Amino acid sequence: GPAFLILLAIILVFSFTLLFKRIKILETEHKIESVLCRENVFLAQNVLLVGIASTVLLGTIFPLLAEAVRGTKLSIQAPFFNTTIAPMGYILLFLMGVGTLIAWRKSSFENLIRNFKNPVIVATILTLIFSFFHSLGNLNWNVYTIVWLSAFVGITIILEIIKVIKIKRKQTKKSIVNTLFYICFQYPRRYGGLLIHFGVVLMFLGFAGTFFKIERNVTIEIGNSTKIGNYNLLLKKVDQFKVGNANHRAAIIEVFDEKNNFIKILKPAKSFYPTQPEPLTEVAILRTFLEDLYLIFSSENDGEKKSVTLKVYINPLVGWAWMALPIFTLGVALSLSYRPKDVLKNEQMIKDSSFYAKN
Repeated sequence: GPAFLILLAIILVFSFTLLFKRIKILETEHKIESVLCRENVFLAQNVLLVGIASTVLLGTIFPLLAEAVRGTKLSIQAPFFNTTIAPMGYILLFLMGVGTLIAWRKSSFENLIRNFKNPVIVATILTLIFSFFHSLGNLNWNVYTIVWLSAFVGITIILEIIKVIKIKRKQTKKSIVNTLFYICFQYPRRYGGLLIHFGVVLMFLGFAGTFFKIERNVTIEIGNSTKIGNYNLLLKKVDQFKVGNANHRAAIIEVFDEKNNFIKILKPAKSFYPTQPEPLTEVAILRTFLEDLYLIFSSENDGEKKSVTLKVYINPLVGWAWMALPIFTLGVALSLSYRPKDVLKNEQMIKDSSFYAKN
């Protein structure tokens, strides 16, 4: 607790020091001329991001502060964060799509309708197709919200890139791929930001996968199999082996697909360490593009025929949320490669002055 609070304090002090030191650099000589403009969309996005960060910070440190002041332990569980942050996240994702196509300084309703008509129509069609395959009404409304918003933002990003590629290809006469690289490095802040937005879309789709997850406790006798989701799990044996300084007691599970094609052997286990009185759980994971299979060794049962009880989790689209991280990193790196003209001008002046000083 105390170490975590110290870390948060250091981060806050460092961040606010940078902010106040550079506050004049952040000022602009332009003024907002209309309510409907990209500047206001960015302002709303920043307010939402601060709101989300503040909510997480409050939920994180409040139990620590309550324990320090009152001496009693409090716990803030996931429902608090889901209830408060999810609506802000949905609005933030929507504004990412709006901010991509809305004009700077001033826009009009006619421009908004013209720019967003196609993304809204395509996103609605894709959501209806999705609902057709997943029985409309049987899923949580959050799923349809995420699907529509993700499709909307994704389409706005694609349309923006296609539009700029068409214009630049006429000017440069380059191939599509070369033109794409050209505009990314010519306007790194713009397209680094779009890359980050694409990462956010993948992250939200990964969140949507939680509404399709399967969680079940199963007991399997040695030599028998059970079907869960798209997998058949066959328990071959219970084995014991050493890993490092730990003894592992593991269930040896052969995983097959629906057509009984072998996929992989998983070994969910309990690990016993010399210095640890209680065994630790070693989760076995099968990762695929569409979903992850988690197996947890709960218990070993003796009877007429030895059996094992497993906790089985099938988590769809988890990998998509993980894919967002390298995409974020690439987008941030591309954005940070931008050097303002005044900085470049100052650097050139310094080089020139040093050159004249030497000569």
